[in-house]
This record gives sequence, structure tokens and C-alpha cells, in this order.
Amino acid sequence: MTKTPAQYEELEPEYLDVVAGGATQILERKTKIGIPGILPASHHFKTLSDPFPAGTTLEQANELVNSFNAPTRAAMTGHGNDPRAEHDVVVGPLGISVGKIDVEHHLNSDNHAEVVNSTAFPHVFQGTTTRTVVDSPEGFRVQTVGDGHGWIPVVDVIRHAANSAFGPEAFARLDDAMMREATLRGHGARDAGDQAAPHAVTPDHAGEPHGNAAPDSTVNPYGNYP
Repeated sequence: MTKTPAQYEELEPEYLDVVAGGATQILERKTKIGIPGILPASHHFKTLSDPFPAGTTLEQANELVNSFNAPTRAAMTGHGNDPRAEHDVVVGPLGISVGKIDVEHHLNSDNHAEVVNSTAFPHVFQGTTTRTVVDSPEGFRVQTVGDGHGWIPVVDVIRHAANSAFGPEAFARLDDAMMREATLRGHGARDAGDQAAPHAVTPDHAGEPHGNAAPDSTVNPYGNYP
């Protein structure tokens, strides 16, 4: 079903003026230090990616968010994570392990993919990040929402402040990697005249590295479900 502009409910009006172009937008970023024994320390952030290439289908967008659910080594340097994986390891900007996550993949009521990453012991940070495919007049985008809270004095204040400070940028880099992969796969090219994108991944070259990216034999380059 083709939606009219009035039906794009996921993108709230107050955000329209900050998502007209450019890189991933940081829409919200909050940290609360809490009160020991009364209120927990907490963090919250929200980001919104650029739109996928024009003509990208919902199925393609869903595949990509399932493969680029968290900044793992496979997502940041390869062709994405295993879209069915229930556990993974997040890495920082230098490729150093930050910690383990549990992953839940599902579709929301509009058949848009939603992936929930929850930190698991051991992990430097604490909380969840939810990445959801959303509609916008420019095309499908990915919204990321990070939340967490904890009761340990001082320790959790530091952890949540760091999560709020570094989380949005980490997922912005993940969005960049996801958009590069969308281009490599040629998403949207058919609507542009059935011409494959210049660097599109084709079946004859599936699994081969692109640029400086190292292949990962455990990852399906297309992120398709069986």
C-alpha cells in the first residue's frame, strides 16, 4: 500500500526541520545522575539515519537493519552481522571489544523490522538500544533509541554518562556502514532505470571483500532469511 504524506506517523513534526539531509541526526541525548536509594541513574538518546537510497523496498530496509543492528566488527568492517544471531559482541572505534549483547529480532505491527540489543555481562555499558525501520517522506530510515538505568552509586552515573556521550556517535557510524552496504547491494537501482549501482554486490561476487573490508565467512552478504 502506498502511503500519503499524512500517513507518515513515525516521523514527528518537530523533527522534520532537522532531517532534511546530511548525516545521522541526534534527536535526543539525556543523562540523569539519580539519587541513591530513591532514583536510579539513567541515560536516553535517539538518532535518525539518512534515508535509504531512493527506491529501497521495505524488505530490503528490514534486511539491512537486522544485519546492522549493533556496531560489531562484522558490521563496521564487513557486510553486516548474521541477521538471525541472538548474541554478539560490540566493538569500539579502534575495534576493541566493549562487551556482549543479547539480540531480539522481530517485526512491529506495520511489518517494519525492530531489533532490540540488550547489554549482557560482561559489558562496559548498561541498557538497551532499539533500532527500527521507520517511514519518512524521503524514504525508509532507521531510528535508534538507547535507554538504561542503574542503582550503583558513582559507577552507574559514570556508565550512563558515557553511554549518552558515546552511544549516538557509535550508532551514527553504524548507520554510515549500513548505507554503504545498501549502495553496494544496489538497493534502489531498479527504480532508477533498472541499472545496477556501480559497485553493486552481485551473486557472482557474493562474499568477496569490497574496498579494504575483510570478508567474514560467517556472514551472508545479503542478510537474507532462509
